[in-house]
Amino acid sequence: MRIMPSWDSFQAKYPTKETQRARFEDLVRSLFCRRYNIKYGIFQYINHAGNETNTIRVGDEIIGFQAKYFNNEIDEQIIIDSITTAKRRNPEQTKIIIYTNLTFGNPPIGQRLTSKQKKIEDAANDNNITIEWSVDTMILDQVASVDWIYDVFFGTEPNLMSFLNEE
Repeated sequence: MRIMPSWDSFQAKYPTKETQRARFEDLVRSLFCRRYNIKYGIFQYINHAGNETNTIRVGDEIIGFQAKYFNNEIDEQIIIDSITTAKRRNPEQTKIIIYTNLTFGNPPIGQRLTSKQKKIEDAANDNNITIEWSVDTMILDQVASVDWIYDVFFGTEPNLMSFLNEE
């Protein structure tokens, strides 16, 4: 029986910051492609600027995405820079999905957003782009529903193929 995926198991499987960031980008690309039924992958360049891959058209929207893996807290300036670059390189882009393994803390009483989230949302509004957030447990819930994504990115239990390869 499988257990719910966790960022602890992800970090155990990918112990260095570099591999965590790289595999998180792979994970997010897989989730994005699955969501939009992109069966054969999506084009991207090395260090694709602004978005992780080329944008896609869905109805009237031009959508891109960013994968941001943080170790301690969300760095809003990194996300703001990505949004600004995405819009500059893709002027027709209307939406960006921000995937991050962390989430914001509670906003102050009477406010809808934390100060970091407000800065990011303001930057998106300034660039005429809508943000959709996919954070922390939202990502883990998506992973839990797809066996192969779970196995590749979170499965730490041995399986027959890895055992045979090790032998």
